[in-house]
Amino acid sequence: MEHVSKYTVIIGMNDKDSKTQLLLTEKINELVKIVCSGYQRPFCYTIGHGSCYHHDNTVTLEKNISLMLADISEEQVNEIAKDLCLFLNQESVMVLKEEAEMYFIEEHFDKNELSEARNGK
Repeated sequence: MEHVSKYTVIIGMNDKDSKTQLLLTEKINELVKIVCSGYQRPFCYTIGHGSCYHHDNTVTLEKNISLMLADISEEQVNEIAKDLCLFLNQESVMVLKEEAEMYFIEEHFDKNELSEARNGK
């Protein structure tokens, strides 16, 4: 078991100027994949809904992306957050940092067992 920092980056989908979503969700998905893949670190994300409090004290409801990153440096997290903030024209993005324990579980079928299971034996 390894102790790591786990980061969650929350990125809104609304444009900061129009306060509406200008890009299709599918395009934003692709952009997030391209940006994160460029750092060659594992990531996963979900699409959700939430609110955004703007610098002018207005509140908007919007779709957002919760991006989970682990086994990555804080500098890389900040670079990813900056890239997504810029490319999605955000006032800011939220970064949460937590300490976590990371481990992997591996379980595999023996090739013969898998073949037998597929053949109903």
